Amino acid sequence: MRKVEILAPAGSYTSLKAAINAGCDAVYIGGSKFGARAYADNPGEDELVGAIELAHIHNKKIYLTINTLLKNKELEQELYNFLEKYYIAGIDAVIVQDLGVLHFIHKYFPGLDIHASTQMTLTMAQGLEAIKHLGVTRMVNSRELSLEEIRSIRTSSDIEIESFVHGALCYCYSGQCLMSSMIGGRSGNRGRCAQTCRMPYSVMGDNRSLLGEQDKYILSPKDICTLDRIPDLIEAGINSFKIEGRMKRPEYAAGVTYLYGKYVDLYSELGREKYESYIVSHKKELEQDILKLQDLYNRGGFSTGYYYNKNGKSMISLQRPNHSGVLVGTVKNTKNNQIEFSLIEDIYPQDILEIREDKRYENNTKKVKTNQNTKGNPKDKYGASNSKQGTWNKGSLNGDCIFEFTVKDGKQKGGYYQVNIPRGLEIHSGSLVYRTKNTKLLENLFDQFIKKDIKIPIAGKLTVIVGKPIKLTLTCKEVQVEITGDEIEEANSQPVTEDKIRKQMLKTNETAYMFNELEILITGNPFIPLQKLNELRRNGISALESAIIESYHRNPTKQIKLQQENEMFQDDLNGKENSKTGIHIAVQTREQLEASLLWPEVSDIYLESDIVPLPTLTELSKYIKSKGKRCFILLPRIFRSATYQYFKKYKYILEDNTIDGYILRNLEEYTFVRNEIENSGNLKEIITDANLYVMNNEAACFWKEKNITKFTAPFELNYNELMDLKGLYYDMIVYGRVPLMVSAQCIVKTGTGGNSTYNHRESDLPCCEPGLNKVELIDRFQKSFLVKRHCRDCYNTIYNSQCLSLLDNKDEILRIHPANIRLDFTFETADETKEVIGSFIQQYYYSNPQKLVGNNYTRGHFKRGIE
Repeated sequence: MRKVEILAPAGSYTSLKAAINAGCDAVYIGGSKFGARAYADNPGEDELVGAIELAHIHNKKIYLTINTLLKNKELEQELYNFLEKYYIAGIDAVIVQDLGVLHFIHKYFPGLDIHASTQMTLTMAQGLEAIKHLGVTRMVNSRELSLEEIRSIRTSSDIEIESFVHGALCYCYSGQCLMSSMIGGRSGNRGRCAQTCRMPYSVMGDNRSLLGEQDKYILSPKDICTLDRIPDLIEAGINSFKIEGRMKRPEYAAGVTYLYGKYVDLYSELGREKYESYIVSHKKELEQDILKLQDLYNRGGFSTGYYYNKNGKSMISLQRPNHSGVLVGTVKNTKNNQIEFSLIEDIYPQDILEIREDKRYENNTKKVKTNQNTKGNPKDKYGASNSKQGTWNKGSLNGDCIFEFTVKDGKQKGGYYQVNIPRGLEIHSGSLVYRTKNTKLLENLFDQFIKKDIKIPIAGKLTVIVGKPIKLTLTCKEVQVEITGDEIEEANSQPVTEDKIRKQMLKTNETAYMFNELEILITGNPFIPLQKLNELRRNGISALESAIIESYHRNPTKQIKLQQENEMFQDDLNGKENSKTGIHIAVQTREQLEASLLWPEVSDIYLESDIVPLPTLTELSKYIKSKGKRCFILLPRIFRSATYQYFKKYKYILEDNTIDGYILRNLEEYTFVRNEIENSGNLKEIITDANLYVMNNEAACFWKEKNITKFTAPFELNYNELMDLKGLYYDMIVYGRVPLMVSAQCIVKTGTGGNSTYNHRESDLPCCEPGLNKVELIDRFQKSFLVKRHCRDCYNTIYNSQCLSLLDNKDEILRIHPANIRLDFTFETADETKEVIGSFIQQYYYSNPQKLVGNNYTRGHFKRGIE
C-alpha cells in the first residue's frame, strides 16, 4: 500500500484519463470558472461531471480548483450554482484561496472537504489554526518551505500536508504576486498569469550590472524534481505528492505520474534501508528515469526546490525561461553546409533538435540573411521554429537556439549524425545539441496511457439453476449489485457448459471492467441463449457502474437565500458618512517618519517592522506618541517559523503601550497576535492589509467572526467593484508603489552567485552586498522595478515601476467611504514624502487641486480592473 498520495494535474479530460491510467491516486482539475489555470483546456459542466464519475469508477479522488479570488457579485450570484452540481456528483474536495470562498463553502456545502491552496501562502501550522474550524482538512504548503519546516507542521497538526514535488516553481510566494496583474492586466489571482517572471530583466545595483550578459531570466526558477529524494519527503510527513502541470500535455501528466508512483511504491514495499540499496544497485535506471522527466519538460535542468536550499543562483534558469530539453550531442566537424555531431544519447526519427552556440564564439557569429530554405518559417519569441525544415536564428547564444531541425533517421549514442545547414550560417565545433522533443518517449506514453484505458477488476458470481431466474452478483471494492434474468429452461439435448458460459461472461473488452474472479454455480442441465448471457453481463456491469457512481453522490443542499452581508457594517457607515476621512501614513525609513510627523492632519503612523532592529522599535513608537499620533506596526509580509520565534523572543516590544496595534499580512500573524500577545492581556487594534484580499462580503464575515472588522482595500478591485462594498474598508491605499512580488529568492544573491542557509538573522542589515543602496530590475522596455531586501526575515519585495496615485480621484474615493486614506512610502526621500503628503491633504481635506511632481504615476486597477 502506498505511503503517500500521488496527485496528478488534469488540465483536460484527456489528461485526467492519462493520469488515471498511469496510476495516480487523485487528480486536481478546474471547471469553467474560478480556477487558477483559466487558459487550460478545462472541461465544461457535463464533461466535468463525467470526469468526477470516471475518477470514482477507478477508485481515484478528484479535487476541484476554486483557487482564485472572487469578486463580491461572483461569490453571491455565481459560486453556489457553479459548485452545487459537482457537490451532488461527489467531488471529493475543493482547493480554495479566497477566505470568503472558504467561509461560504463551509456554510453552504456541509461535509465537503476543503484544501487550503498554496495561494493562501501558508508557511506554518499556526496559519492553519486560523482556518481549520471551517472544514479545512488539508494544506497545500508554500513551495518555499524546507523539509524541516514541513516536519514542524507535521508534529504540530494532524491536518494533511500536500506539497509540490515536481514541475514549475513561481518566483513569488504563491498568492502574493501582482506583477502580471499590474503590468498586463492579467491577474495570477484570477488564473490568468501572463508569466511576466519568464521575461528578460537586467539587475542593477547602484547603477552597476549585477548579472552576466547572458543571465537574462533572473525571475525564472528551474523546475523542481524530487524523484531521487522520495524517502526524505515521505518521512518529513508529506501526505500528498503534488505534480504541477495543468497547462502541459497529457503525456506529461502520464509520464510524471507513472515515474513518481513507481518509486513511491518501491519505497512503500521495501522501506528506507532496502530502498536505498536498490537505488545504489539501479543507479543507471534512476538516471534514465530522470532523463525522461527532463525530456518531458525542464527549465535549465532541475533543482530540488526549497526543500534543501533557502535560495540561490543554482535554483534559477538564468539563460532560458522555457523548455531546455536534453543535451544529446556536441558539434565535432563543420564543412561547407554540413555539420557532424557526436551523440551522448539515442535520438529517434521526428525528434526535434536545437544547436546552441558555444559562448566562446559569441563575438564571431556571422550575421547573414535568411535563405530560401528558411524564408517564412515562423519563430516563437525565443527563436525556435515549428518548421520541419532546418531553421536558424542569428545571435542566439548559450540558452537560445541558433539552428533547429527535425531528425530524419534515428541514431544510437556513441555514433555521429550529419545535418545540412543554411548557407552562411556559421556553427562552431563545440556547439551543443539539445533535444526539445523526444518523439519516441511521447509515442510510448501515448500508447501506454492514453490510447488504451486500464481495466477495473471486479468479482462476479453467476448462479444458474434450472427452473429459477439466472442471477449475477458483481462486486467492486465495497460496492455490490445483484441482477436477475429470465428463468432457466432445461436443455433438451446439449446443455450449455461452464466453459461456454465463462467464455461469454468474460467478454468485457468494450467496458472499463475485467473479471479477476468469476464463480459459476450450475444446477441441472441449463439451456441459455448466448445473447441472454451478453445481455445479463451488460446489464450487470451497467448496474455496478451506476452503483459505484451513486455511492459518491450527496443530497442537494438546502435552498439558500444569500444575505447582503455588508448590512452588518452599515451602522458603522451611517455614522461616518459625514465625518472627515482620516489620513494614515506607512513608512519604511526614519526620514519618511520625520516628514510624516509634521502634519497635524495625519492621525496614524504605520511602521514597517524592520525599519529599525526590533529591540529598538519602541524608541520610534514613543517618539510618535510624543507627537500626538497613534503608532501601528506593519508585520512582515512573510512570517515563517524563524521569524515567528524571533518576534516571540521580543514580544515585550510589541506589547508596549506606545504601540496601538498591528497590520496583519498573513494568517500566521493572526495566530501569533492572538496566542502570544492577547493571551497576555494586551489587547491591540488589528487591521488586515491589502494582501489578505478582503474582496467580498464573505471574507469580511470570516474576519468579523474573529472580532476583526478593519480591512485594507485590495489593489485589484476597480471603482464599481469597490462601490459594491461601499463602507466596508477601514483603509484604502491611494498612494504608493504597489508590491508586485514577495520572494524567498534574493535578487542580489542570485546576481553575485551566493546561496543562503536556513539560519535566521536578527539583523535588518543586508546579508549580501550590504553597501548597495539601490537595487532594481530593468525590463526590456527599460522600466525600473525597485527591490527592497528584507534580510532579517529573508525575503525580497519587488515594487511596481510606476507609483500608484489616486490624487485626482478624490470624489470617487470618498463615495466608496473608506474610513481613512493611506499613503505608503517606500523609497521616497524626506522632501518627496513631505510633498506627497501635502498634496493629498490639500486635495482631500481642503479641496485645493494639486499635481504631483513628475509623470511616472498610475491609477492601477481603479479604472480598468481585472477579468
